[in-house]
Amino acid sequence: YTVPKWVRLTNLAINWRSEDYTERAYQFLGEYGALYKITDPKQVLRAQSQKQDKLGLTHVTLQQVSDGVPVFAGQLQFNFRPDGTIVSIHGNIIPGVSSINSKPTISAKQAQQIAKQAVPDQSDLQTTEPILYYYNHGIFSKKKESTYLVWTFSVYSKAALIDFGGMNGRLTS
Repeated sequence: YTVPKWVRLTNLAINWRSEDYTERAYQFLGEYGALYKITDPKQVLRAQSQKQDKLGLTHVTLQQVSDGVPVFAGQLQFNFRPDGTIVSIHGNIIPGVSSINSKPTISAKQAQQIAKQAVPDQSDLQTTEPILYYYNHGIFSKKKESTYLVWTFSVYSKAALIDFGGMNGRLTS
């Protein structure tokens, strides 16, 4: 990919317009978004969380979205020092997602039915709640891959759940 996964910042003088760390993350991207091929940060990144650790660092996570659909593993985390300056930014941004249609051609229920049919043992199959995502396998393979709109969920069988004793090495159910 042509966007950085990790950036460390030292001595970057930014005239912050807000005390809020999430707004500071958006301001940074407003000024330096070209680094990530982002022109409108609030359009493509949704505030997901803000947490402070034991060292006093504040971590702001922004989730990449397009047409309201999240991008799987598409996040940036901003790490702020106690004085409000940025220590580092890390994460993944998938360029070009906005050019992909955000309307699935099959429903979540249809996707679940197709997935269940692919499981050899059909007894008592259950699925988790489906979530619509943009997905690009290249995030993990480090190869240039296409981005797809996908339903993500798990298919499992309660009948196939096995409890295994970690202390004695025996089945417990």
